[in-house]
Amino acid sequence: KDTMMQSKNYFVVENNLLTQMIFESRMFLRVDSTSGFVYRYWEDLNGEFLFHNLNAEVGDTIPYPLFPEEPYYVLLSEEPISFLDNETFIRNYIENLPCGCGHSLIRGYGLASAHFNEFGGSDDYLKGCIINGVLYGDTSSVVGVADEPNPILTEYKLEQNYPNPFNPSTKISWQSPVGSWQTLKIFDVLGREVATLVNEYRNAGKYEVEFDASDIPSGVYFYQIKADDPSTSSGQSFVESKKMLLLK
Repeated sequence: KDTMMQSKNYFVVENNLLTQMIFESRMFLRVDSTSGFVYRYWEDLNGEFLFHNLNAEVGDTIPYPLFPEEPYYVLLSEEPISFLDNETFIRNYIENLPCGCGHSLIRGYGLASAHFNEFGGSDDYLKGCIINGVLYGDTSSVVGVADEPNPILTEYKLEQNYPNPFNPSTKISWQSPVGSWQTLKIFDVLGREVATLVNEYRNAGKYEVEFDASDIPSGVYFYQIKADDPSTSSGQSFVESKKMLLLK
């Protein structure tokens, strides 16, 4: 492997068919967070070149690696914008390539629009996004892994209750890769059973129940999931416990 590839971290960008026809290689990008420079590693050049400058000034250009006298990107403008109910700035770039492409970056959001002239032209716009768990705009048309109607589960998993600490109720979720008889119980610090939330056969899937602790005192409690696993020859059970804190 190339030493440059080993010493620096790159993000792999999956090319579409058209990009593969032009560059004949996959796209590896590296972001220098201190300078705002984005570099691309290109196998054909056996090295990296400046691909983008996130801190460019209006009028700045980024040279094309094979023809340094030709600008690759040009920052045309930067202006204030109200985007998804936030006041920020938009940067508009033009790509001086045969494709006649262009794109825009919005501070705080990233890539907001892209224009391609191939095959009659096409435009893509950012309609919504989720940043640090906060929803901006509309993502109802976006389908991701979490939106798959029947995700394939490969392991048992008991999640930490939420919220924690809690008062007076909290939610407990878990997943099971196979159908089995499952029990979910609550115990106090002395190991005494406080409540049984689940005691039934359930199909493979993800589940969530709410535990209402209105009638018990504050303190540390444990919740435990137990599932008989028919996929093992011995029918061995899966058991996992987690701690939670009730504060009144």
